[in-house]
Amino acid sequence: MRERPQTRGRTGRRRLTPAELALRDRKAQRQAEQRYSTKKVALGTSPLGDPPPWFNSRLQEIWQGIANSAPSGVLTAADHPAVITYAMAIYEYQRLAERAAVRKTPAPPEQSRQLRLLGNEMRAAGTYLGLSLAERARLGQPEPPPEPDTPDRWGELRHFPTLGGGGRNA
Repeated sequence: MRERPQTRGRTGRRRLTPAELALRDRKAQRQAEQRYSTKKVALGTSPLGDPPPWFNSRLQEIWQGIANSAPSGVLTAADHPAVITYAMAIYEYQRLAERAAVRKTPAPPEQSRQLRLLGNEMRAAGTYLGLSLAERARLGQPEPPPEPDTPDRWGELRHFPTLGGGGRNA
């Protein structure tokens, strides 16, 4: 039997086709725009509203804390279900943490797991609502109101002629 000469295989990754390259570039461009965009996200116009009627007094306090801590114009009526989820997660987390704090022995593993999951839920809901600093920067700030027309205080002095022809370089 004849031995085949050993050929060297290609090392490294497979080269992408032009279609795959275009798809990868479009995806990278889209991700860069989402991460680093300076364009303003359109904010809703209707306010967040009141908490649901079935909220107890403690949940209503949490709701008011969320509404007061958010930058003005960020939370709208469209965010109502997400704020309910966020308030419920905070409420349950506080309830479980209080129960674990009064125990003389370490909390059972299932309670620790519930606390961890509720903490993750609170973090995700806060990020979704734009309550974290990074998300607030992504949302941007609403456009400031236009300034009223005020006369220019410097008026004609801004264009006052100088001796020597008009400046340093003249």
